[in-house]
Amino acid sequence: MRNCLFVLMFAALPVQADTRFLAGLGFAHGGDKLTTVEFTDGSSETLRAGSGIAFNAGVVHHFIDAPFSIQASFGYLLEDTAASNSNIRFSRYPLEVLGFWRNGDHRFGGGLVHHFSPTFDMDNLGPGKVEFDDATGFALEYGWRFISVRYTGIEYSFDTPFGSAKVDGNGLGVYLTYGF
Repeated sequence: MRNCLFVLMFAALPVQADTRFLAGLGFAHGGDKLTTVEFTDGSSETLRAGSGIAFNAGVVHHFIDAPFSIQASFGYLLEDTAASNSNIRFSRYPLEVLGFWRNGDHRFGGGLVHHFSPTFDMDNLGPGKVEFDDATGFALEYGWRFISVRYTGIEYSFDTPFGSAKVDGNGLGVYLTYGF
């Protein structure tokens, strides 16, 4: 009986926070040109270091008595082109921790992003694979309900026989995020 009373007493307290799972999908464009692929039909496609399709999942924690929330997610970001004889891609695994100020359905915020294992793979064309160092950058975001616009600032680096080389991975993207 004492345990039931204890549970009922805490159930009557107001909820101070709301934590939910989230899933996201986005498209970003920008950054330095990695390569241009020429197809046999005469068309071409350029792959850029700040471009790609993003998939992520994580949690968002809303503070009820304050207009703030914090979001953490992990995902996959891919820029690729597929030809009949090759699949050229630039892939990375982003970990993001973002803080937001909310005003009704609007949110403004930003935070840190860290990209694990950035890899440029030219499949059976060119030099093969280029393994970039893990990279840390930032993101600034404005969102309305489940759609947002985000600027990501990040720079990738890799070692060459002549020293270190850097590639601009900055990009502007549109993201859809759903909390459940």
